[in-house]
Amino acid sequence: MRVNRAMCRLLGVPADALVGAVQDAFGDSGDNAIEREYQQDLLAGRSDAVQYERRYRPKDGHTVWALVSATLLPANHEPQHFLIQVNDVTERKRAEEELAHLAHHDALTGVANRAMLSEQVERELAVARRRGSRLAVVFIDLDYFKHINDTYGHETGDVVLKELASRLAHSVRAIDIVGRLGGDEFVVVLSEVSDARDVIALTDKLRRECGRPLHVNGHEVRLAVSMGVSLFPDDAQDFRTLLRFADSALYQAKGEGRNNVQFYRPELTARMEMRVRLGAGLRTALERGELEMFYQPIVTLADGRPAAAEALLRWHHPELGLLLPDLFLPMLEESSMGEEIGAWTILESCRQAALWNADGGPGLRMGVNVTPAQFKSGRLVPVVEAALRATGLDAGRLCVEITEQSQLADTEQTRATLAALKTLGVLVAIDDFGTGYSSLGYISRLKPDELKVDKSLVTDVDTDAERAGLVVAALAMARSLRLLVVAEGVETEAEQAFLLAHGCDMAQGFLHARPIPAPQFEQWLVAAGRPKGAGGAPAH
Repeated sequence: MRVNRAMCRLLGVPADALVGAVQDAFGDSGDNAIEREYQQDLLAGRSDAVQYERRYRPKDGHTVWALVSATLLPANHEPQHFLIQVNDVTERKRAEEELAHLAHHDALTGVANRAMLSEQVERELAVARRRGSRLAVVFIDLDYFKHINDTYGHETGDVVLKELASRLAHSVRAIDIVGRLGGDEFVVVLSEVSDARDVIALTDKLRRECGRPLHVNGHEVRLAVSMGVSLFPDDAQDFRTLLRFADSALYQAKGEGRNNVQFYRPELTARMEMRVRLGAGLRTALERGELEMFYQPIVTLADGRPAAAEALLRWHHPELGLLLPDLFLPMLEESSMGEEIGAWTILESCRQAALWNADGGPGLRMGVNVTPAQFKSGRLVPVVEAALRATGLDAGRLCVEITEQSQLADTEQTRATLAALKTLGVLVAIDDFGTGYSSLGYISRLKPDELKVDKSLVTDVDTDAERAGLVVAALAMARSLRLLVVAEGVETEAEQAFLLAHGCDMAQGFLHARPIPAPQFEQWLVAAGRPKGAGGAPAH
């Protein structure tokens, strides 16, 4: 047996201590057993070479993850020596573990995020069905949180959210679940409750704990929460509906003066009626010309010059005014109009990009979002191809953005669609990266051109050590795959400076511009120092 100096450094022992040593002294016993099985495969001729990951335990006691490649070297046609190559992948594994934690926990508060909450509640619902027991979904909203942010600043607001999450987690029973949906919205799921009186006892305790004043940076911040409750099986059978009903009850609690608890009742349908109203309007919004694309610039961090734009859908509702997609996209994806409007957004984005690039200059790349339904329909590639043909836009100027949360299955259809887009010359980006969990292997198989790091990681990245670590890990992963990285939601010079210092390529956010209509975007381009192209004279 021979070992090189690198292996000695890895395990922290000299060569003479390794040669002839018992393997269990330096490795995880379970991994050692698996490794011996691989070696038996080589000896039996079942494999010519094997590769696997395993753990080593160096002398100082810490864990080293390694990627091991092993082959058998014959002499006189008989097995003679194992050739084992060991590569230290500890940092990669640590980055993957951090991203895995982010996939299931809210980055700010540490409680379950929406994905993990859904998984846990579905399991609890299955248990409740088997046992014939009752379960309560409590939708919690911090009263006047905007006032807290406006008065004391967003840093204090984050401290308040962390403390609220901590109080909720310490006030519930071990069998209950606490999660954060976003902003100041939390969900608590109470298992094994007998009736409404049980729920009231628990929610009263939550309100008392959450209502205690909080002292932050010399300020006493007074807190109060409103709660809406729905019950399984009384109100609904699935988590999605239970959450919607609890949200309706929460709306009623706020209407009753806040700082109270309301149970769902069938007559609390105002929000659902609004959804129905918006759904009906969507069916005619396109033909009435009520939809418009806004554009948000993406700049190169190295020189600050405009590099791209993201096209974002807006709806000029005849009664409700300008609506952001958060209000209507869930309904759009469920409606029969989803695919038609999705095709229109691609065509309109290509048309505008072609105008801005018509002078033959370096031009701008245009990013356009596609929904999981569009991607999985099997008709995305023909729609993109038709839009490029109709507008004359160079395919390399179009970037199709797919949200990480959509978690496209790593199937033959997925890979075929992505390959067809790349054959056209279209770029592909993973959007909102950090809100789901994509392993290094998953992303490498999808072969995107770009990662867009979600705003939830970028906000306060210069001061929040946890977010900074996650962003640095994401950048390292992107570099290993040779992907461009865009940071979304950049709002301060300090955030941008951190991103630039750590090798991020591009930035998008309010620091540079909000999403704006095409005429205003052209004005922004002129002010930013890049000619707008042949899209018409700047608006005055």
